[in-house]
Amino acid sequence: MATARVYRMSSPRRTSETLTPDERAHVHYDAIRSLERDIATIKAHEKALLSTMKARRERKEAGLANLKAALLEMIPALTGGILFHGPFTVSARKGSEKLVIDDEAKAVAELKGLSLLGAIRVHQSVDKPKVKNLIKSDGPAFESMRIERGAPSLIVREAK
Repeated sequence: MATARVYRMSSPRRTSETLTPDERAHVHYDAIRSLERDIATIKAHEKALLSTMKARRERKEAGLANLKAALLEMIPALTGGILFHGPFTVSARKGSEKLVIDDEAKAVAELKGLSLLGAIRVHQSVDKPKVKNLIKSDGPAFESMRIERGAPSLIVREAK
């Protein structure tokens, strides 16, 4: 049985040499418009993808914060306040102390009244580290200032 051969006739390709200047300009313009549409489509997809990924990351970060807060509440009830999990040790660290000033002007006046000018800066603001040390060293009690402890943080260490 003989196989039939199929021959295709194709028109000669038109190259830039065979196109008129007007036709070349139209071809270039069509290519430009096509690329601009492609770029606009890609940008729209990028924006949608970025917003989707950002929302996903924010949800994951919120879930992580919730889990850390829940674990932080559980730590004091554990034996020794420590969770041993495989090669990791999880514990809680106390929050750092900070000086809270309710009324800056009143605080400056109180410090001036006690002749503690070293705790006031040139532009009449409270030097928080000095006042914090003063209060901690059983110094005078102030109405407008107090020391508060910040939120505790979760510490995860890997055993070596």
